[in-house]
Amino acid sequence: ESKKWWMVLRGINYKAEVFINGERINENTLEGMFIRYVLDITDSLEYNVVNNINQLAILVEPPNPAGNANGGQGGDGIIAKSVTYQYSAGWDWTFETRDRSVGIWDQLTVHNTGNMVLMNPHIITEVPNIRNPNSNNQEDAIVTVS
Repeated sequence: ESKKWWMVLRGINYKAEVFINGERINENTLEGMFIRYVLDITDSLEYNVVNNINQLAILVEPPNPAGNANGGQGGDGIIAKSVTYQYSAGWDWTFETRDRSVGIWDQLTVHNTGNMVLMNPHIITEVPNIRNPNSNNQEDAIVTVS
């Protein structure tokens, strides 16, 4: 049975390159703090190594431009051009974060599936008219999946 292996990165601040066994697995630079990435890592895994150990490396870089702290709301405001914590350049209630909070800040998971997988379906349910839980004669709900 054929299997696909997936790596899910739920939070990286801000840019990242992902390597497995020395091979870069993301074609384009991952960019954006609040974006979830799903990478197919099937072809990058080695199955003949001792104890099935593979090496993972993630190079994380700060947003560019990172902005300058000036003690104001969000520093000089330049960091707002990136999708990241605006307060990392300083705010009236906190000091600046010198590295702009760079790093992995949420879960990284690896899982496998069969050859077919449905990810992130968008389901819309429309319920016509008013529903009456005591009635057996109601219009059907309309479900749209994309």
